[in-house]
Amino acid sequence: MAEYISEIIKTDYENWSQNQVVFISAPTGSGKTTFVLENLVEYAALKGQKILYLVNRSILKEYLQKKIDIEVKKKLRRNKLILDDSVNNVIKVKLYQEIELWCKEDPQYLNNENSEFDYIIADECHYFLADSTFNTYTQLSYDWITNKKNAILIFMSATIDRIEEKIRSDICHEIEGEKGMHFSKIYESNPNIKYDIRRVAKEYDAENDYSYLNWNILENIEDITELVKSEVGKWLIFVDSKKKGKEIDKFLNNSGIDSKFIDAKSRNCDELFETVNSVVKLEKFEQKVIVATSVMDNGISIKDMELRNIIIMADVPEEFIQMLGRKRRFSDSERLDVYILRRTQGEFEKRRKEVENHIEFIEHFHQHRELILESIMRSRLSYEYARDTCFVKQGELELNQLAVEQFYYLSDHYKKIINRFENDGGNAFISEQLEWLKVEDAEELARRLTMPLREKIC
Repeated sequence: MAEYISEIIKTDYENWSQNQVVFISAPTGSGKTTFVLENLVEYAALKGQKILYLVNRSILKEYLQKKIDIEVKKKLRRNKLILDDSVNNVIKVKLYQEIELWCKEDPQYLNNENSEFDYIIADECHYFLADSTFNTYTQLSYDWITNKKNAILIFMSATIDRIEEKIRSDICHEIEGEKGMHFSKIYESNPNIKYDIRRVAKEYDAENDYSYLNWNILENIEDITELVKSEVGKWLIFVDSKKKGKEIDKFLNNSGIDSKFIDAKSRNCDELFETVNSVVKLEKFEQKVIVATSVMDNGISIKDMELRNIIIMADVPEEFIQMLGRKRRFSDSERLDVYILRRTQGEFEKRRKEVENHIEFIEHFHQHRELILESIMRSRLSYEYARDTCFVKQGELELNQLAVEQFYYLSDHYKKIINRFENDGGNAFISEQLEWLKVEDAEELARRLTMPLREKIC
């Protein structure tokens, strides 16, 4: 089982200072949320401090609010740290999207360096990059958080590496061998004079353990129906598009298999409300199969002994790892069958071409900003690219720099996979996915998983 983050941090949080920045890199199931709700909240209540807990999904916000209203409140009242229903004076849960909305409505809210909260927790902080290509306002919540000078900033994720690197490059630099945070602060007596504040960054890491996984290859999407029929247990199928999810769900139901498809709009659908509610509140589902988009790719725990199989269709490591982490184990002996889809070089060439079109628009924006609105008005494609990369700030069209970084990353990522196909052949992406989880001898395992049955026996 994964090492618990509270065992790594211990009581270090008692020594975090007002100018601290904390990175918590830990796999799903390692107790990041538990650390906050059990350790940090109690300490904050004791010290009369306040916590803002930011998350990226409405389902996760509801899940956390339920735990706070019942479990956290009960514990704090039992320890006489709060009276009545004042738990919300200690910890508040908000969506990043709520922060973004407030920043859009009031620019002063974005520029305010002071925080009413002693701790700002950016949970699932990979959100800033991962969602930036379809929610270009992630730049606002990112800027709002990193602009805060008087709060302890805590960034948490199972896939933190890339966003941590960006945060460090944006606001960190070396100070006598230590990573420090660099900010400028205005003297109250003279607003024209600024001096530096250095904020030390602290990092806590818990190791990943994927030894409980049984790896399998899904050759074609059309094979899913027979596969589900032939194997025991429930299934969770993650897809990378709504269209594909609906097709799979239709195939399954037409074959007499009880399946439900869940996406971002399912909560508003009467037919699917109970299914989503069951996943959030009971951490299990009644159907044989749940097909889901990335709406369920983080923050949700499924603690269901009958869930024994998971199919993951993701083309970047952050999304793959988040999807895999939805299933929580009850013991070290519990195993999970994971199916990864074989993809072709052509699929990645098509995806890279689309990314390159976005990058071309980004470079056009940089070089001919004064003409960009005319370009958008004349071309539907330019409008689509603008929608994926730009946001409006104080009446001006701006590039979301997080989206820009994501598109350049995706271009390099797809190019790497295409090159791998050219060098390694049809197993290239299978090996790539195994390497994301640091599987030893990934290429040899990919070869064994895909070899004909007769060859395996021999």
